[in-house]
Amino acid sequence: MGNATADVDVTQYWIGLLGAYRVLGGTDAAGRKRSFDLSAGVRYNSLKQTVAISGGPGPGANLGGTEAWWEPVIGARYAWQINDRWTGGASIDAGGFGVNGDDLQWSATLGADYSLGDRGSIKLGLRYYSIDYSTTRSDGEFAYDVDQFGPFIGYTLSF
Repeated sequence: MGNATADVDVTQYWIGLLGAYRVLGGTDAAGRKRSFDLSAGVRYNSLKQTVAISGGPGPGANLGGTEAWWEPVIGARYAWQINDRWTGGASIDAGGFGVNGDDLQWSATLGADYSLGDRGSIKLGLRYYSIDYSTTRSDGEFAYDVDQFGPFIGYTLSF
């Protein structure tokens, strides 16, 4: 009896189109800016997952496929100025709500921006992301239920 091997390939991306409404804005007693925004819109998701099993006692198998869908999304964001260069931020969003097979997709982010001048900043932080998606296809059920957590780094260029 040979050893079975599995080759797993998962690729996911999404893009959101949201509008925001500033609920709270202004400065605190020390003159530092702060804001609280609510947002709503749609998100497009694309997910590819394949599992190829070979070796072992059987003939092997290829599982998975590609799915893409639109879903509603809502969110909230709070930002506060720490000093002239640093701004803190916290956000949360949720989407899916059972639309197009996505039971729930949500994330929470805590981070900070370091200003590099009028047009750019570096972002650092932590993000938790969770998705629970499933649909029934002609070749069986396609399911993806994943929780992720980790650091991020990014760059923002303002126009």
